[in-house]
Amino acid sequence: MRTFKKWLIAAIVLLVLGGMVFAISVALMGFDFSKLQTDRCETTVVTIDEAFRDIAITARTADVALVPSEDGKCSVTFYAEKASTPSASVENGVLTIRTDKKKDWTLSGILSGSPSITVSLPENVYGVLTIAVTTGDITTTDLSAETLALSVTTGDIVLKNVTCRDVITEGTTGNITLTNVMASGEVSAVRSTGNIQLDGSDAATLTLKTTTGNITGTLRSGKTFAAKTTTGDVSVPPTDGGKCELQTTTGDIQIEIQ
Repeated sequence: MRTFKKWLIAAIVLLVLGGMVFAISVALMGFDFSKLQTDRCETTVVTIDEAFRDIAITARTADVALVPSEDGKCSVTFYAEKASTPSASVENGVLTIRTDKKKDWTLSGILSGSPSITVSLPENVYGVLTIAVTTGDITTTDLSAETLALSVTTGDIVLKNVTCRDVITEGTTGNITLTNVMASGEVSAVRSTGNIQLDGSDAATLTLKTTTGNITGTLRSGKTFAAKTTTGDVSVPPTDGGKCELQTTTGDIQIEIQ
């Protein structure tokens, strides 16, 4: 029993010393964790030459961004582990982008930055855009499309300067921010935990629901509001127009018309 206690004490001492050495090393590097990376992550750029109308992106852990191309060409930039096998190709008129489900994010990825997928688009008009991410943020800027179907379990969705027919988003945890998003059809956003923010956006009909979070912002035109919250305040203008259903359990609802 005494021998076991001695080994236990020795193990604890070594663990404490190791932690102290790690803390001192990090402090000497100015708490820049990127210096700890083991060069296991790399950037891969895939140029897309084929024509396509629709886009389908599937990733387990990655931040996904759709941005305007600066050189008039379509490219997909992956930042991921060298051991992963990301792919981007046009299949039956669909730009299909995938990452290796088993090798998205390890300790080196955490230390050197989150995995990411950046799609540079030369045109701004597309068909159906489908993005499914387990963990990560989805960002879309300066784009016109028929339908945006965005699914993320944990992460934020940020859309800016988007013109489309429909926007359908679903997920568990994360905020949704729509800035200058104009939909001729429906905007549907459902979350369990997260805020929904509208900034100068609009749609023929809106369905915005979150269990824990606020629904706030501005719309471009009047709506027939159906707003409900269990714990929180509701403030919507008395206007007429398309259907706008707003629902949260714990949170405030505050919408204005620009």
